[in-house]
Amino acid sequence: MTMQPTKTAEFERLARDNMDAVYTKAIHLTCDTPQAEKLVQSTFSQAYYRFDSFDRRIGFREWLFQIMEMNASLVPSAL
Repeated sequence: MTMQPTKTAEFERLARDNMDAVYTKAIHLTCDTPQAEKLVQSTFSQAYYRFDSFDRRIGFREWLFQIMEMNASLVPSAL
């Protein structure tokens, strides 16, 4: 899936603005730095590919947290 340049720029801006919060939540979920980094990477990767389905009525951070929690539930050691 290839996003239009404006959507890519919007995603990148939103991702940068929320990186610290997402990483902090990942650390709290995993209590393990390498696992947290993997969780952050998979969260942003999925968010990028699903960005067209992002419902702007909920905040971008909340949407990322939903994706992260879903990913964390798939990794037993993450919770």
